[in-house]
Order: sequence, then structure tokens, then C-alpha cells
Amino acid sequence: MAEAAAKLDSVVPCPPFQLYGRWNALLAIPSDGTKSLWTWAHDGDFFPESILDYVEVLRSSVVEGDRDLGCPRDPVRIDVDLTQDCNAHCLFCFSARYRTRLTTAPRIRLSDLERWLAELGRRARTKTIRLCGGGEPFAHPEIDGVLPLAHRYGLLQSVITNFDLVDEARCRAIFEHVDHFRWSVDAVSDTTRAVIHRPGPGANCLQRSFELVRQLVEWRRRERGAERRPMIWATFMLLPQNVPEMVEFASIMKEIGVDSVSFRPVKYPVHVTWSPLERARLRAGLDEVARLDAPPHFRVFAPRPTWSDATILLPSSHFADCLSRKLRTVVEPTEEGPTFQTCGLMRGSGCHPGHRLESDDAFASAWARVAKRRIPRVAPIECRRCIDISMNRTLTFVLDMLKGDPSARFQRALAPSNASEVSRLTLVDSWPNDVDAACQTANPAPYPPVCVTQVSGAATNLWADS
Repeated sequence: MAEAAAKLDSVVPCPPFQLYGRWNALLAIPSDGTKSLWTWAHDGDFFPESILDYVEVLRSSVVEGDRDLGCPRDPVRIDVDLTQDCNAHCLFCFSARYRTRLTTAPRIRLSDLERWLAELGRRARTKTIRLCGGGEPFAHPEIDGVLPLAHRYGLLQSVITNFDLVDEARCRAIFEHVDHFRWSVDAVSDTTRAVIHRPGPGANCLQRSFELVRQLVEWRRRERGAERRPMIWATFMLLPQNVPEMVEFASIMKEIGVDSVSFRPVKYPVHVTWSPLERARLRAGLDEVARLDAPPHFRVFAPRPTWSDATILLPSSHFADCLSRKLRTVVEPTEEGPTFQTCGLMRGSGCHPGHRLESDDAFASAWARVAKRRIPRVAPIECRRCIDISMNRTLTFVLDMLKGDPSARFQRALAPSNASEVSRLTLVDSWPNDVDAACQTANPAPYPPVCVTQVSGAATNLWADS
């Protein structure tokens, strides 16, 4: 076992773009080679940065004696809500409840954003900037100047967009400057999309958006080969109005070359009532789209909990400390100025004392100030809902392992998801060719044991039955 553990030291992790869709578990390998433990994990919580970026922040914290991340750490990812303006009025919009109360549509100034990114680039600890909302990023009047900034300062960039305001020039800018974008589609006909999204004047028709994304995929294939950058995820919010189009949506996205589609139930902020016939159609549709899943090149993600279950998972029953808000943050434009929100669910709650980013603030010092005044004060105990349960469970697993063994190694792995009891994982990070099987079966609760099988050239053999 010690020999196998020593060989782990020479592992060079694969970049997240190479492994997207190829792993579903995170393996912890202790430094003494005595036991390996694992937990379910996935790209959706950590992309386009890597889960291993979070591992190293947690490791540094433990090594420095800050075992519970009490001291501020530069956020690994920063969500920047560029503007509160949006060209659409979606039925399920989470931000409509607070954006409609605003007398203006506040936005982040280009000069402020560049100042923050320049500082973050120099500090080299933050990995990703994600442009989202709030409103629609492409409704920001300076979006064409915003897009090149992240790469200019050595940061990854992600964008969440409805693609309504993207023309060919902006599509090319996405190709040049964006590493990952999530595209809100939700329909295949303009008639259905008009009912659900209710776009304003000047929005692309869906066919035009499909053509642009197809062009982007072709640029990617021709100029970047196997590197799927930007990674393209398409989302489909499940409503009775669009269920008849869900299978066609998945088929079109697969044909275009989108990397994954995600079907999501609408539970907030609107209450959706489903008739028995609509429920039956939805179940049949989810079964059909699942058959289109073709990993690793096209992934289909459907809701795992009962889709019609309106109950809310209580965060405190899943994790004891909210690590996500210590490693990520949101910068939101308010009428008082740009402000930190320490959780995405706090969007629209206003500018809290000490949270505003003043014009002369260094980003790091402002973030350190906010870290002492997080709202809610105690999470998840004070939280009734959570958008980061799976991420917090993964990070808790990592921190638990590192507290016991600060030198533990972590590897992304593939577990057979259809097995009721998984006892074998295939490691998918880059390995030396001479590494043999390493089987380790100790089982400290609550994490299961695992037999690790090394597959030489795993990138081409991942989906063989392990």
C-alpha cells in the first residue's frame, strides 16, 4: 500500500475541460496508503475551475491551523451580477421579485470591474469570474468591453445568458474570451418561448440562436480540436407549457454539439400546478431524454429527487458548516453601489453594513471585512433553503479528510451510477502508465470503502464496465 501511495505523488491532474462528463466521484487517498474513501461529486458544482482548486485552499487552511476557515481566503469563484437590467420577463425569474422594486437598473461599471480583476489577477488565488444576474449580462451597455477582461488578468470566465442579445460578433467574442457558458433555452418554438421567457424587442428568434451556437461549436472544432472550450451547457426549466418540447430540445442540442443539457423543476419563485396528464407526460419525457445521454460528449441531467416534490431540503440536515460562502461570493449592483452578498440567495436583500465595495477599496480588504459580517451570521442553521447543498457536502468530505491527514491526495473518479452499492472506482485523472491496481478497503463511517482500479489510458477507456 505504501508503494501505491508513493506512486500517487507523481499524478498530474487533468484539466477540468479534459475530464468534463467523465467523473462522478471524488476519491481521498491517505498519505500512508492505508485506506481510500470517496463521495459523490460532479462538475456542475465546480466548473470551469476544478474541484482540486478547492482542495488546495482547504489544505492550506488546515496546514496553517485555520481548520474551520475562520480567516478570510480569497474566493475561488466570484459571481458578478453585471446589471439588474434584463430584456426578458421569465415566468420563473428568481430576481424579478427584487428588480421590480428598483427605481433604476443599477450596473457594475467597467472601470470598477477592471480594477478588481487586475488585483485578483496579481494575487493569483481566485480562479473564475462568472457573469450572471440579476439581469442579463448582455444587456449591460459595456459588455463588449467586459468580455476580454478576465483572460487579460489570467482568470477563467463563465457566463450565464439567454443568448437573446448575441449577434455574430458577440458570438465570436464568447469563443475568444469565455471558458464556459450556460444558455437558458427552455423551448424549441418561439411561440412557447414567448409564453415562458417573454423577451422584449430585439431578441433573437430561437432559430437564430441555434445557428449562432452551431457556428461557435464549429469554430471550436476547427480551431481547438478536442479542447471543448468554451464548454456549453443548455438548461430547460420544466413547466407544463414546454414539456411537449423537451425531447426535441435535447435532440437539437445534441445535434448542434452542446456539451450537456439540464432539466430543472421550477419550485421557486412561482408555484406550478401539474395535472395528472401533465405529470405522466413529464415522466415519459424524462425517461426519453435520459436515453440520449452519451457520455462524455453529451450529458443529460434530469432531476434526481421526485420532480414534483415541493418540499425544501433543510440544509442543516446535510452539512454542519457552509463552506461555499467562505470560498465563493457574489458582487451585486445595488442603488447604493456594488455590494457583496455572501450567498446567492441573498441577492436582492440590499446593501448590508460593511458589505459595500467603496471606490477606493482593495477587493481583498473589502472581502476580509465582509467575512466578519456574513449574513446570515450562522449558516446553515439559520437557512431554510440552500442552492449549494451538494457542493457543501463535497467540501465537507474534503475538509474532514484533510483534518485527519493534511497530506491526503484527491482524485476524480468514475463510479457506476446504476449500482446500489458501489465498491469499485476507476480513476480518471492523468496517471503514469505503470501504476497498477490499488485496493484499499478500510471503512471509517460515514464514507464507503472502495477498490480503485487503474486503467492505463483511462481517457479512452472510461466507460468500460469497471
